[in-house]
Amino acid sequence: EIGKAYLNIAQKRNEVVREASSSPLSMLSTVDEVRNHLSSLSSKEALFKMGPAEVREIPRYLEADLLRLKKAKTNALRDRQWSAQAREAKKIAEKLQGGEKEKEARKMYEEFLISLWAQELGSKEKASLERLKKLNS
Repeated sequence: EIGKAYLNIAQKRNEVVREASSSPLSMLSTVDEVRNHLSSLSSKEALFKMGPAEVREIPRYLEADLLRLKKAKTNALRDRQWSAQAREAKKIAEKLQGGEKEKEARKMYEEFLISLWAQELGSKEKASLERLKKLNS
């Protein structure tokens, strides 16, 4: 089953890369953010640190990146506004790296990104900036 998850990650990663490559130059900052997120999720180092349950969620998170790229083409202003919130959430999650709340913060961060850009996927838990801040306190 984990082998199937890795295959799904590779396939979804390729879809995101293709979509990013076909994005207009005006979306450069969005594409850059998505590529950085893609690396943080699907690099060998990142995958090695994750347990099987976390690995199985990666294709969903990559689907959210794909939806973000598609939606940004039609509403760049909204993407920039949500991007500011996502950067703030990322900073909070990064503060918790290496600590006992690291996995919880990472999952909440990813679910928060889904709640911004891919509502149609449905988040598996409630996630917001406020909840991340609370986790950090």
